[in-house]
Amino acid sequence: MPPAGGLVLGGVGLRHRLLVMASSEDDANLFLSLPRALQHRADHPGQLSVHVLARGASLGATILRHRLCAARVIDRELDYARVLAAPPELRQQPDEDTSRLFHQLDAVPERACEDEPDPARANLLDGTWLDGLPRSPTELEDLAALLELSSASARPLAPWSAAAAASAVGQP
Repeated sequence: MPPAGGLVLGGVGLRHRLLVMASSEDDANLFLSLPRALQHRADHPGQLSVHVLARGASLGATILRHRLCAARVIDRELDYARVLAAPPELRQQPDEDTSRLFHQLDAVPERACEDEPDPARANLLDGTWLDGLPRSPTELEDLAALLELSSASARPLAPWSAAAAASAVGQP
């Protein structure tokens, strides 16, 4: 289970969990994985939770960590996730809604988010993880198929084997 904190869409009870660790708002892990994950969540509600954590001690990671927490504090997680899913060049000249969101996030007091975890301190590796396994952007291109394979691999084979054995017994 990843450490608490960050931005979370969906709960621990969902079947699949995508964990994205990023070093700043411009980290490629965000805009390469979040668009597919957000679309999958919209198309298949109740299946995938998304957890975004800031990793590292750089200024970019510190800003991201605060904004992830602030989004949770003011209940704007989905809005901020959508902003992070956009390519960084689109955020360089933010529209009015995005500017307003950034202002709201930055207005959350630092003390409200001072205990946010850093996965680097727990020796967790950078990148994107799906159901506890590291995944590349290429693997995440067909997220639906990857989730189906992940679900299939988690299913016990006993019922299938029992049905096959039962049908084989009835045959000479």
